[in-house]
Amino acid sequence: MSGVLRWPQLDRLWLSLDADDGWYLYEVGSELPANPVSKNKLEQALGRMDLFLRKEHDAEYCGVVYTDDLNSPSLLKIYHPKKMGASCGSSGSTVLPKWTLSRQPPIDLVEWALEKDQKPSWWKLMLKPRG
Repeated sequence: MSGVLRWPQLDRLWLSLDADDGWYLYEVGSELPANPVSKNKLEQALGRMDLFLRKEHDAEYCGVVYTDDLNSPSLLKIYHPKKMGASCGSSGSTVLPKWTLSRQPPIDLVEWALEKDQKPSWWKLMLKPRG
């Protein structure tokens, strides 16, 4: 995944989305979408997300959007600017995006994170008493 570091990069990324390709918009924690959103709904959602991100992340840099390909994306993870977790990753829990945009039907990320967080980390296995 590549991070979208600057606001002009995000502008170009929004423009690069081909709304006719069938994008699934998933707000994490909501019901999984059964079908891709229409071009009109995608454009509206992108506008709302963009306003939200710029309002909540009042900084000269973006840094809250990640994509599999900056030029021809098929997956975007869009994080809540104030709920990204610790920068060092020491919190131990999985930080989920606020939204995903994908060309494939999404999976339930809340359920996935719960399952993932229940598995012991490699370091916990190493510290586990033997015998």
